[in-house]
Amino acid sequence: MRALRVGMCCSLVLAVWLACGASAWAAPAYVQGNYVGKAMLTKEGEAPKDKAQMTTVKAELKQAGDKITGSLIVGDKPDDLIVLEITSGEVQDDFIWFQGEEMIWRCQFSGNFKNNEISGTIMFLNHNPAEKLLPKDQVKSFQPVKLRGPLDMTRR
Repeated sequence: MRALRVGMCCSLVLAVWLACGASAWAAPAYVQGNYVGKAMLTKEGEAPKDKAQMTTVKAELKQAGDKITGSLIVGDKPDDLIVLEITSGEVQDDFIWFQGEEMIWRCQFSGNFKNNEISGTIMFLNHNPAEKLLPKDQVKSFQPVKLRGPLDMTRR
């Protein structure tokens, strides 16, 4: 009788362990592709105010397993584009993150992938993108170096 109880207890523990571990073994979302969307440039922790602070964001993502490479392009006009190479990135289930670099620019992205859309936040780490992307009279409100903008991109 005692062996039966121990066996049932072990079976229950094994079932719970398998149920919890199943999500860890799930394949990452397939995010490879070209995406285009808009991002609002705002101060860190500030709500977006002015639609004029919107800029185009494009991502060309390549995926190998759960690793991501590619490029991120921020800006509307050819003269004002910030083109970043995605140096490292990863997909975990539907969560996606990556880092992008260019000669003087560095950024981090984190967000989610759902229904062929990526939504999340881009944070510029070392330079103020508003100085390059917006007219000079709009840059006054962008004193902090770290900027973030909500990003909604749809796969093309």
